[in-house]
Amino acid sequence: MADMANKEITPAVTAYVRELTDAALAKKALSESIPVKVELQLIQSLAEKQEQFVTLTAELEQETEAAAAIEDNLEKAFAYRNKVFAKMEALREVADSMEALTAADFWPYPSYTDLLFGV
Repeated sequence: MADMANKEITPAVTAYVRELTDAALAKKALSESIPVKVELQLIQSLAEKQEQFVTLTAELEQETEAAAAIEDNLEKAFAYRNKVFAKMEALREVADSMEALTAADFWPYPSYTDLLFGV
């Protein structure tokens, strides 16, 4: 999951934020009277979520490394279940919220709708 976050989701959201930023700047360059409120709100929301996402990804990597280093198999299993899985759930929650705000063309994975009805 950390690999997906680092190599797919973070770059996708970054690219979308960059496109939103370019769109807002282009509107302002054309005319100061053109509103850019929508773009600014999306940029702000995604930037905040992405910051949280990157932090949680690093925490997931740390918890995974710590769990992998445990010698006792039962203790290792509990570490994966109670710590690693909890970080994965938190990361997934933020990813889902970013997916809802990111244009489908940028999101690296199919949506639930695509999976259910795109066969």
